[in-house]
Amino acid sequence: MAKFRLRIKDLLFPGIDILLRKRLKLAQKYLMAGTIETLDTGCGNGAFCLLCYKLGNSVLGIDIDADNIKRCLEYRDYKGIPGSKVSFRVLSIYNLLDLKQTFDQILYFETLEHLLYDKNAIEVFAKLLNPDGVIHLGVPNLNCHFYLKTMISQSENRGHVRKGYTYLALREMLGDFGLKIVKEDKYGDFFTRQVYTLYLRLQNSYLFKNFSKSVNEVKDVLTFLCLNPFTYLDSFLKTEPMSIYVMAKKI
Repeated sequence: MAKFRLRIKDLLFPGIDILLRKRLKLAQKYLMAGTIETLDTGCGNGAFCLLCYKLGNSVLGIDIDADNIKRCLEYRDYKGIPGSKVSFRVLSIYNLLDLKQTFDQILYFETLEHLLYDKNAIEVFAKLLNPDGVIHLGVPNLNCHFYLKTMISQSENRGHVRKGYTYLALREMLGDFGLKIVKEDKYGDFFTRQVYTLYLRLQNSYLFKNFSKSVNEVKDVLTFLCLNPFTYLDSFLKTEPMSIYVMAKKI
């Protein structure tokens, strides 16, 4: 049963998260290839780690969710990827200095908005980067109306503690720790927003409330397969994106 589950996961990988797929597509333009050391913070299902591995990197993925890390390890082993090249650990961002290791590249997508002490995290990243190392940072766009109704958490309970950031705010915060933005981009435009909103409504629909978990999983996959193609229409209608991206270099 476990092997069958992994086969299905492999077939659908990197999964049915529409926004994750948009982040991955964007990152492919900017990630560094070669025999470098990469850190993926908040690694989730490990999709970015495996992408960096394919680029020749040695990768460490960290996450505070032990279940996420367990699934990452299972999938890594299923794919036959050596642990010496891709490793995973349960670790808080605030404790990263305990690694006593430095990196050439750090990935940090859609996580900063969950931290009360975001500047502390950026300071830690700056200390972990080797000279001329880079950080890839993706965050919600404060100017996007999609996030206006976002519930703001008062504690780090996996919810957003702020609605988002602007390019200017990121430039100032990163600059305080010797990090200079060298690239700016965005992801999640008009059609992605509409598709994602509809996808969430269908996921949480009362109509499916009493269905079994397996039935709902099939429903989610079919919904993704039907809706995801529409996100490729983003290039035809430019609006405020859901998220903004920067690549910053240690100077």
